[in-house]
Amino acid sequence: MSITLSDAAAVQASSATRTSHGAAVGTYSLSSLLTCGGCDRRLQPSRTAAGERVYLFLCGCRWQAIDAGLVERVVRDRVEAASVALVAGAAASDLGPVFRSLFVEVRVGADVAALTYRWRI
Repeated sequence: MSITLSDAAAVQASSATRTSHGAAVGTYSLSSLLTCGGCDRRLQPSRTAAGERVYLFLCGCRWQAIDAGLVERVVRDRVEAASVALVAGAAASDLGPVFRSLFVEVRVGADVAALTYRWRI
C-alpha cells in the first residue's frame, strides 16, 4: 500500500470528527506506542482518502505509511506468543489499553516484519 502525505491531508480536511491528522479517535490500538526506527519519532495515526487506517512517518524517514490493521495484528500475535491469556477474548478495538500496559514503545524498522519491542514487564 502506498500512501502519500497528500492523501492524509485530503482526509484531514474532510471530517471534523477526526484528529488533526485524519484519524478517528479511539480506533488505533498502537497510538502513542509506534516509533520510527530511524529517528525515534512517534508515528501518527491517520486515514487515507479511501478511509483505510494507517500510521504515518511524519519524520520523513519513510514516505510510505504502514497499514494499521496489519501492524496491530503483528503486535497482537507477538503478545499471544508470550501469553495467550493477555489478549484472550479481547476485541481488536479493546487492545489499546492492553498494548500500553505491556509496551513502552514498538519501533518500526524497514517494514512491519521488522518490529522491536520495549516491554514494560
